[in-house]
Amino acid sequence: MKTVFLILLIAGAVYLIYTYAMPMISGPEFENTNTDSIRLRQQEAREMLRNAQLKQNSHHNRFGTFTWILDSLDVPERGTYYKMKMTEVTSTYFSMRAEGNVDNDKTLDVWVIMNDGQPRNLIDDAFK
Repeated sequence: MKTVFLILLIAGAVYLIYTYAMPMISGPEFENTNTDSIRLRQQEAREMLRNAQLKQNSHHNRFGTFTWILDSLDVPERGTYYKMKMTEVTSTYFSMRAEGNVDNDKTLDVWVIMNDGQPRNLIDDAFK
């Protein structure tokens, strides 16, 4: 009787760990791909691009030129969902791009920003 109780106790503990503790340890589940959750993920791209745009303009005010190198702006290239890169740089103009897969399909969500500071969604993965 003690053995059966011990086995049930261990089985119950294992069940509780895998059901409740493991999702918190392994990170969030990305199975929820409704439009609202994708829109929240897209906020990361807009924030990354706006931050980089502000630092790029600050770099231009300080040195008189824009830069290709994100590290010199102290801007991370990667976020949770997006990777950012410079796409065009001249002495008076720049553009940056953030790409990411926000719903685990083969379509990438693509955002760009230029000097004007308005992020634009070129390919909206919420509707593809």
